[in-house]
Amino acid sequence: MPNWPLSAAVRSVCIRASCCWSIGSPACVAVHLLLSTAAAIGRFAAHLATLRNMSITVTAKLVRAESPVVEAALVKDIGTEFEQSIPAVIETAVGMDPDATIDAELYRALAYVSQVAPTYSLRGGTREILRGMIARGLGLR
Repeated sequence: MPNWPLSAAVRSVCIRASCCWSIGSPACVAVHLLLSTAAAIGRFAAHLATLRNMSITVTAKLVRAESPVVEAALVKDIGTEFEQSIPAVIETAVGMDPDATIDAELYRALAYVSQVAPTYSLRGGTREILRGMIARGLGLR
C-alpha cells in the first residue's frame, strides 16, 4: 500500500471497509468520510421526521381534547436524547481525520455545545421522571 500522508485513524477506516481499490488513498478516504457524514445526516433527518410526526400526533390529540400525557412524555424523552446526541456525532465526524484543518470557531462552538448538552434534560423535567410517566402510562409500573 502506498504511504499516503493520512492519519492512522482515517487510514484504518478505509482498511476496515476493504472496498477501495487503493486502500488508504486520498480518494478512498474522501469517499468514506463523505459516506459516514451522509449517513449521520440521514440519521438526523430520519429522527427529525419521526419526532415531527410524533409531535403532530400529540397536537392532534390535544385538538380533540384528549390528554396525551404518555405520548408527550415519550416525544420529550426521545427528542432530548436526539438533541443530546448531536454534539457527539459532530465530534466523531470532526475526529475522523485529526489532520484536517478545522475552523477554530467550530471547535469553540462544539466545545460549548458538548458542555451544555447534558443540561438539555433539565428543561421540562428530568428524563427519569418522564420515563416513569411513560412506564405508568403503559402499565409497566
